[in-house]
Amino acid sequence: MARLAAERGCIKTSMLMRELGINHSEAFYALRLLQLQSRVVEVVVAERVAIWCRDRASAEELLKRLRETVHRLAVANGIRYATPKKILQVALGDRDAYTLLSAFIPLSRNATRFHPVALAFIRDVLSQLYGEPLKYSNNKYVYIVKSGVT
Repeated sequence: MARLAAERGCIKTSMLMRELGINHSEAFYALRLLQLQSRVVEVVVAERVAIWCRDRASAEELLKRLRETVHRLAVANGIRYATPKKILQVALGDRDAYTLLSAFIPLSRNATRFHPVALAFIRDVLSQLYGEPLKYSNNKYVYIVKSGVT
């Protein structure tokens, strides 16, 4: 497990489960043990997505890349009021963004709707970038895109 994290920099729990053919409980306890031994670092994004990195520097670099990618998508597409759905829609047309995001969230080019985990993930990245959102209805959040933020 530590080898996979070391090779790839950062991996998500489900990828580890698939690669090793183990269930969630086995992966969870093994990763916790590695974390106690300081062999992996956990990064939690959007409550439901745990990403495991080989060290703190890799984790910080991943978070920086995620923020830069989301900000680039917003600015390059002229989005002034960003929502997770808008960001994911433009990410589908951007090869680099799609590759990065699909490594950590369920994302499909031919899906008609976005998975709730994907929306929550992007909402968390938008919060890191632009602060607290404006809430305009029940569960609709809008983030005001600020230039020069990463």
